[in-house]
Amino acid sequence: MAYFTRVLAGAALCVGLGATAAFADTTALDKFPGAKDAIMSYYAENAREGAGKCGAGHMGNIDEARVVSESADQAVLAVNYVFSAMSQAGTEACSGPGSREFTLTKGASGWGVSSMTGQGP
Repeated sequence: MAYFTRVLAGAALCVGLGATAAFADTTALDKFPGAKDAIMSYYAENAREGAGKCGAGHMGNIDEARVVSESADQAVLAVNYVFSAMSQAGTEACSGPGSREFTLTKGASGWGVSSMTGQGP
């Protein structure tokens, strides 16, 4: 019986720690009002996936975001996401998980994206 109690306690601890990590990831975007929309828009205008073989991409969802660095008027967020796009030839779909860093700059109207890592136009 003690074995099962330890297993259940360990499982509850793991679930609790996982929920804390997920909450922390969600609040990384919440710290910067407007950042999620700015990231998704900047990505749609500038990103190319598949080592440049894919056309303009669509970021379907941000799975995780964490703050890499932060100052009063600039922040860098590491973002994991899911994307979809068409190949440059337009003959096949490109899709899958992706990861980039986005540099955010605070302006008069909120946070905007000034750059991102990875393949661009």
